[in-house]
Amino acid sequence: MALADLVISLPSPIALPLQDYLEEAVPRQKLWAMYETVELTLRLLVFIGIADLAHPEGKLPQALRKILREPIERPTLGRWADMAEAIAQRLADQTDSLVPEMTAWVQQTILPLLDGGCDQSTEHNSLVELRNFLAHGGGLSQALATRLIADWREPFEQAIASITWLGELTLVVQDSHGYGCLRGPTSSATPYTPGNLAVVAEALALADAVAVVRGDRALPLWPLLLYGPPRNPYDDYPSVESV
Repeated sequence: MALADLVISLPSPIALPLQDYLEEAVPRQKLWAMYETVELTLRLLVFIGIADLAHPEGKLPQALRKILREPIERPTLGRWADMAEAIAQRLADQTDSLVPEMTAWVQQTILPLLDGGCDQSTEHNSLVELRNFLAHGGGLSQALATRLIADWREPFEQAIASITWLGELTLVVQDSHGYGCLRGPTSSATPYTPGNLAVVAEALALADAVAVVRGDRALPLWPLLLYGPPRNPYDDYPSVESV
């Protein structure tokens, strides 16, 4: 599926930076939009995975809580990746996961792009190194930014094109006007009618913020509100709004 078609079906926290990537013509800003798309995808998957593993007891296994405690308090792209990997490993053992596709996508698709998949990781083959280079590398010339876009366009777009299954998830919020859905490149919720009102209402009562719905299941996603978008070092390029 073309990314221009995929973006309208994805949850808004991912669709917003992806739309920026698709529309941006300035290479350095396009790179940042690419990075934001990856980090916000990892964040959303971490939150969904936490909710999935905690359900129905309402708490995570102690061993996983210990692994997640430090990185979730001081998150970076690399730490979001570490959390996603730890969660994906445990989801592989679940027979009723809300996101059974997560394990393969994290382990086989995104982690190799994050660490470079080789002994020598640079901004040309590692998204973690690219993020650090964008944030701390000083001035980025137009020529180098153009080369980096050329290096990253195909692997990034292939990785994102393989998460069509995220379009089956619905992020649901509730306000005084009723239920809303956070889908596509917009920060505004669109009207939503729950297929299973009792299940969605219960999840929102637990989260008091956002629930993720797939089929006849719904899980609370309270951590989604605790983290804003990644900080963009380029003042002339607005970051996506947090949900």
